[in-house]
Amino acid sequence: MSNKKEIEKIIGDIPCMDCKTDKNIVWFTDNVFWNSVMEGVKGSGILCIFCFVLRAENKYKLIGWRLSPEWQWKKRANIRDLLTKKKKDE
Repeated sequence: MSNKKEIEKIIGDIPCMDCKTDKNIVWFTDNVFWNSVMEGVKGSGILCIFCFVLRAENKYKLIGWRLSPEWQWKKRANIRDLLTKKKKDE
């Protein structure tokens, strides 16, 4: 289903500071949660999602993760309308 060109579109340009992977997607989490997980870490820069999850799970007893898309602000309403319309059509 996915191909290399599509995957290349979601890869960021800065490697993970822990594992050094350059296959790091652009992602973010809540600022308060990030700061809590990264507390005391020198040079808390960019982490791949896997390294952040490992750090968070080592600090807290987590049972799972929720993944949510971040829509472009100007397109958010249109996308919400499309998703709602699609659900009604089913």
